[in-house]
Amino acid sequence: MTTKPPSKITDLVPVSLLNFLQKFYLNYLHTSATIYERDGAHATSMITSRYCNRLADACEAKDGKGEGICHKDRWRVSKKSIDLNKPYNEKCSGGLIIHSVPIMLNGTPIGAANAAVSNPPKDVEAIKKIAERFKKYEISIEEIKKLSEEHEDYPEFVLDAAKRQVETVAKTVATFYEIFYKLHLKEEDLAKQITRRKQAEEKLQHLLQGLHVHQKELKAQNNDLRQIRKILEESRNRYADLYDFSPLGYVTLDGIGCIRDINLTGATLLGRKQLEAAGMSFSSFVDKSAVEIFYNHLQRCKNSGDEVVTEALLRVKDGRPVDVQLSSLPVYDAKRRAILYRTVITDITKRKQAELALKRLSESLEQQVTERTAELTKTNEELRTKLVERKRMKEQIHKLSHAVEQSPVAVIITSTEGDIEYVNPYFTQLTGYTSEEVIGQNPRILKSGETPPEEHKRLWETITSGGTWRGEFYNKKKNGDLYWEYVSISPIKNAEGVITHFVAVEEDVTERKQIEEERKHSLERLQKALGGTIQALVAMVEMRDPYTSGHQRRVADLAPAIAAEMGLSSELIEGIRMAGAIHDIGKIAVPAEILSKPGKITETEFEMIKAHSQIGYNILKGIEFPWPVAKIVLQHQERMDGSGYPAGLSNGKIILEARILAVADVVEAMSSHRPYRPALGIDTALEGIFKNRGILYDSDAVDACVKLFREGGFKFE
Repeated sequence: MTTKPPSKITDLVPVSLLNFLQKFYLNYLHTSATIYERDGAHATSMITSRYCNRLADACEAKDGKGEGICHKDRWRVSKKSIDLNKPYNEKCSGGLIIHSVPIMLNGTPIGAANAAVSNPPKDVEAIKKIAERFKKYEISIEEIKKLSEEHEDYPEFVLDAAKRQVETVAKTVATFYEIFYKLHLKEEDLAKQITRRKQAEEKLQHLLQGLHVHQKELKAQNNDLRQIRKILEESRNRYADLYDFSPLGYVTLDGIGCIRDINLTGATLLGRKQLEAAGMSFSSFVDKSAVEIFYNHLQRCKNSGDEVVTEALLRVKDGRPVDVQLSSLPVYDAKRRAILYRTVITDITKRKQAELALKRLSESLEQQVTERTAELTKTNEELRTKLVERKRMKEQIHKLSHAVEQSPVAVIITSTEGDIEYVNPYFTQLTGYTSEEVIGQNPRILKSGETPPEEHKRLWETITSGGTWRGEFYNKKKNGDLYWEYVSISPIKNAEGVITHFVAVEEDVTERKQIEEERKHSLERLQKALGGTIQALVAMVEMRDPYTSGHQRRVADLAPAIAAEMGLSSELIEGIRMAGAIHDIGKIAVPAEILSKPGKITETEFEMIKAHSQIGYNILKGIEFPWPVAKIVLQHQERMDGSGYPAGLSNGKIILEARILAVADVVEAMSSHRPYRPALGIDTALEGIFKNRGILYDSDAVDACVKLFREGGFKFE
């Protein structure tokens, strides 16, 4: 676009128009007139008539451009008016008053209009002086006098009107100049528009050609997407099998102990179907005597932040009691509130039954020995009675021994010094050592070196002080094989309460540990496979939208960093990272020419773009992620005041992960280049989210994001 008008009047205003103004307005008195450019060049040829005509023939050059006295006089007066920026009068060599008016454009003179605005001189002396000036042009006094007398004399008001005519012409020329200048700009714009239209038509033709290629690519991408979906579904099914058919029960509890999710094993243990158990309070399955223990378990888990293990008694649907071990880990929100508990349920009924039977028999034996010993001091008759009772006691001891001998768990009895005095047959089956090989030995012969010495120290301090120790050992069999066992060790006391022996009940949990380890590895493999698949999906989206290439990757860097700054758990952070990496996957269904359109998009095109959240949700909802990825993708365009899309959710109805992702998405988008605008920069992006803190965006997420960039030194790579 032209930023400065052309320098000459005749560059824009037609000469024919200038000649018309000169002839009918400037030559009002039929003397002489002309229009000058600012540099002194003629915009029009000088016009003369009557008195001035003969003088002009004498004093001007043959071409009429004013190279003689008349031109010099007129240009002197015109230049003076241009320099002063106002009208100026002065007599010419022919005795006429030259009135010059500058032609002004926006306060700047671009030329001058002038005309002779007085009657010729009649005074003889004045005529003589004029004749003297024109002597070399051979004009006599008589001829000048005759020209003066023949010229019509005009009254004063006509002469004033002539001056006003000059001023009118100057303004008119300036007006025409401005009008033609604007037309000139319009012509330039029109030429540029025609050029842009041709370029747009060429680009459209190129896009149409590319569209045909893109349709083929899209068909291939759809085939790839179906294959990826098939792989994900197979991975989901494998994960579901590992989860549901694990020998351990897995349950997710909310902050008040209600069941959010439970696997098939856990539901079977509770005597319920999975869907039936979901939403029920877990305490409804806990025996009344253990309800307080259960809630104390959750409270300890919430306060410690670490894994907490507790034994409890359940009452399942048919009223059957089930002894279980609960192992729980808390999941925190941004304000360090425990919102979920991940709990493993292990059925320890058989072990507890064995422990209880052994304890009851041991207590019965102690009581009976005490009672029978006292009675031995009585009479012979009583002695004979005691002998009968002792026989009965031996039978009971035999029953106890028989129960221990046939127990499905290993039983070891040691002296107070730790020397083994008894092992049952299952001990031999479990460890490979016979009773003859271990009697008199210390249980440390089973040590593998994997258990820390501090654990053995705590064990010994617990049982020697009269308490019961429970825990796990990674021990070594006779053949060198390693195995896991769950051990319960209790002291045996005599009638005076003195510890005489220790009894250990050991359950082989190797298979359970192996299943847990395999599940862990399977989950890692599944997550690795999911990661590879996600990268493939990300590449597909970015291949179609080069302007936002890397957008999802940068959002996947910023969003988890915000979550970490807010103090969220590692599990929530990983879910946010995964959602950030694929939050725009729904754009695979939006035409590429819309995504990369440089100009303003239409309302219809915007509606197509807005659909990408729902499309992304539809793609992901059938995939069994460990996190609510599909829901995060669906809600990441929702806003706190309800102005977002697709559902217009507000405040707490938007999940925390989606609120965090929304902040990261907006900051990255504003600070990066887009087809319809240049990059605004990170400072503008941060000002934008802070301005709408608590209105459009979550306040905690905004504060964490600003702190990351301002204090944490976070930068996009």
